[in-house]
Amino acid sequence: MNHWNELIYIYPFLNTLDEETKSIIKNSLIIREFDSDYTLIYESSSCLGFSLIISGSIRVYKLSDKGREVTLYKLEKGDTCYLSMSCMLTNKHFPAFAEVIEPTVIAFIPSSIFNKYIYNTLEFQKYIFENLYTKFNNVLKVLEELAFESVDIRIAKYLLLISQKANSSKYLYLTQEKIAQELGTSREVVSRILTDFKNKGILISSRGKISILDFDKLNNIAKL
Repeated sequence: MNHWNELIYIYPFLNTLDEETKSIIKNSLIIREFDSDYTLIYESSSCLGFSLIISGSIRVYKLSDKGREVTLYKLEKGDTCYLSMSCMLTNKHFPAFAEVIEPTVIAFIPSSIFNKYIYNTLEFQKYIFENLYTKFNNVLKVLEELAFESVDIRIAKYLLLISQKANSSKYLYLTQEKIAQELGTSREVVSRILTDFKNKGILISSRGKISILDFDKLNNIAKL
């Protein structure tokens, strides 16, 4: 399957356009591949174009003056970045950072083509509102956790989530720095809480690896 066929399968609104418009978009596409840990865009940078994610995963985050990071949302296959779209429509700079989590393939549509041929179509508007609702809820969830949940609860939830994504594995390959970045706290705080969990017999932590010993205790802390 070539990239264009993948795109119209992943983003059905593209296939509702007339043949001439589809041809223009197809010929204007810029396909880029990115490795893990690549910084896709820096805060205050110009946007690269309207992005359609063919595969992979991207983390959009804010960075404080003190170097602390907080993840706003993640982008995966079938998503697009609303911050970058907003930048294109308002001629503003990107207000956050975007980092590649795993090898990613993105199709970029130049701003001029997007504005002229896609933005005002009904099917695109439907796609945007459906997808935007999910992303907006994710950002609200992040804000609620930062405001109302203690760090130990958030770490417990995060470890359980990563375990679930790894088929409930008790072995998690994570660094303290990675956890701190995801949860918007410091590595020192993460280290202190993991040590507390270790003393309670919940897990064992070593460099780049966490082994969960007691899922019940971890669930109790996470209040799930």
